[in-house]
Amino acid sequence: MNLHFKYYFQNTIETYSGRLAATMTLK
Repeated sequence: MNLHFKYYFQNTIETYSGRLAATMTLK
């Protein structure tokens, strides 16, 4: 797997998880 793609994918997942956690906290 392309290292750059892997880093980008992981960063996207972490950002999505962070937003999801923030949404759950607000609710």
